[in-house]
Amino acid sequence: MSTSMKDITKAVSRKVQKTLGAASPIGLSEDLTLYGIDSFQLIQIIVEMEHEHNLSFDDNQLILENFNTIENIALHLKEQQMT
Repeated sequence: MSTSMKDITKAVSRKVQKTLGAASPIGLSEDLTLYGIDSFQLIQIIVEMEHEHNLSFDDNQLILENFNTIENIALHLKEQQMT
């Protein structure tokens, strides 16, 4: 069974907030690099989401520009879930 886009987005948002230690909510389309996310933190979030949703990304897909917002991360996770 696939997880809804809304649920994926909520899960990504929680992980990003926790990883970045953000005191206030981060908008879904806000550039996470403005909050100081680095490639290590991004990979950490993606790997955790892969495990939770039983997904796998190719290494060549894991580019900061592809995952620079909560919305983009959720979209890529949903797309991967559908393949």
